[in-house]
Amino acid sequence: VVMYEALVRKRTREGELVLPGEFLGAAEHLGLIHEIDRWVVRTALGLLEAHPTLRLMVNLSGKSLDDISLLELLGSRLSGGTIEPRRLTFEVTETSAIVDVEAARRFSDGLQGLGCDLALDDFGAGFGSFSYLKQLPATYLKIDGEFVAAPRSQTDDVVIDAVVSLARALDKTTVAEHVESEETFGRVKEAGVDLAQGFHFGRPVPVEQISGI
Repeated sequence: VVMYEALVRKRTREGELVLPGEFLGAAEHLGLIHEIDRWVVRTALGLLEAHPTLRLMVNLSGKSLDDISLLELLGSRLSGGTIEPRRLTFEVTETSAIVDVEAARRFSDGLQGLGCDLALDDFGAGFGSFSYLKQLPATYLKIDGEFVAAPRSQTDDVVIDAVVSLARALDKTTVAEHVESEETFGRVKEAGVDLAQGFHFGRPVPVEQISGI
């Protein structure tokens, strides 16, 4: 295991967990997404301080890629020297709505200036893949799980081969999402994918239950 992805959940008054697909859209519509993203980043930084060997990937809304105050928050916390910036990678979903691509590029440059990495999530799922790749200085390309999970077709294999070839030419690291079996892991490994994530390696658990960090 080289890193973990931080997953946010909302807890109801009855204690049930609500997945982000059920509340993040409403948060964006109500203008609350920046507040949520800042809370997620503060929480992630706290986890990194508490667990010196932990490396995290943290999702950001496309709408937060022009949030200068979020960048300032990161700069202030990382300047203390207690957290190695390379332990923190930010993901932006390739299909998310980036309102201002130029502002997003400046934000991404700022992240890299602080020493953090950027990942393009769900890569290949939408028409913006290559445009975002040109505009945003991503280190990781996370191949959309729709191309990875079984059953796989010839089209899926061709897409994965194409992304791997593209990533190697541009000196980027590939990550296969939704790897849920040894067979799928073997196939993406054979295709030359660098990293893999999914239920085959572990299911979501509270950070306190992760051993060895």
